[in-house]
Amino acid sequence: MIRFKRKRFSYISPKLLDEKSHILVDGPPYPKSELVLSHWPQSSTPVDLKCDLSTEIAFKWVQNQSPSVRTKNVSNDHFDEDGLIAAFVLISPNLADRHKDLLIDIASAGDFRTYQDPTAAKICLSLGAFSCLETSPWSKELKVLDYFSQVNYLYVNLLDLLPSLLEDIQKYGSFWQEEYHQIQIGKKKVFSQKVIIEEIPQIDLGIVDVKETFAEKKWLSSVGRTMATYSFTNSSRILVLQSPFYELIFRYESWVEFVSRPIAKRIDLTSLEQRLNQMDPAAQWYFNGIDATISKLSNNNPSCLNPTQLKQTIVNFLTMSDRN
Repeated sequence: MIRFKRKRFSYISPKLLDEKSHILVDGPPYPKSELVLSHWPQSSTPVDLKCDLSTEIAFKWVQNQSPSVRTKNVSNDHFDEDGLIAAFVLISPNLADRHKDLLIDIASAGDFRTYQDPTAAKICLSLGAFSCLETSPWSKELKVLDYFSQVNYLYVNLLDLLPSLLEDIQKYGSFWQEEYHQIQIGKKKVFSQKVIIEEIPQIDLGIVDVKETFAEKKWLSSVGRTMATYSFTNSSRILVLQSPFYELIFRYESWVEFVSRPIAKRIDLTSLEQRLNQMDPAAQWYFNGIDATISKLSNNNPSCLNPTQLKQTIVNFLTMSDRN
């Protein structure tokens, strides 16, 4: 275990990013950033520090603090679990080191919806509940704040709460039980073959075939069901067949600088969107763009295409695009 002599860093509001020097975690560089510890594309993070998660990058930097910095400030311009935990690693390095594997697992659950330890999933779901305006016990306070003030409020309060979550997540069951139940339901659907997952590794595609009628038109609309599904496939491209609704997803792993395994390059699906709208105009196919953090092509209205037709169209398109 690595021991650190003192807490060196303090969190500062994102409103101060243009005024005070700082270490920026899990985001883009700002003019006053002395160092960026982030898996974001073009983040300026030193090559020898790069890892899949910003939390892992923060742990790697804290070990020897190279390159060195003069600032004692750490911040981020948005809130998510990986950013929170990366900041926590710098602010409370000794406590973070004692929970290193769990903290990395929580960050993975937040960013990639994958985890190893059920406790990591529960803490991640709790952080999500605390930060969501609809479910947060701080909803009243958050709703009257501007965006950066909301981010600041969440960092200040959740950096303070995180040690308690690490100590005893069972005390916070009301914040994670409902969504964690969705993980269990999702896994049962796969084990019972009501949801069938097939992988085509040549094009890094996982196909999720939802066999039974389901109340929601998007299987992955729930964080819990997404975590359940992604526990069965590492494919960075996901095709959900839930007739008459379909969804092709490029996972977040293909947006960040992911280094631990090869990830298929994202493809601009604009031409596929146009083709599907010609084949299936009433369905109103829509692609949210190649640069979206989670890139999606889906239909807003019921499709006239059957799952076999849609699957073959997608597989052929990806195969041909990867060759070009």
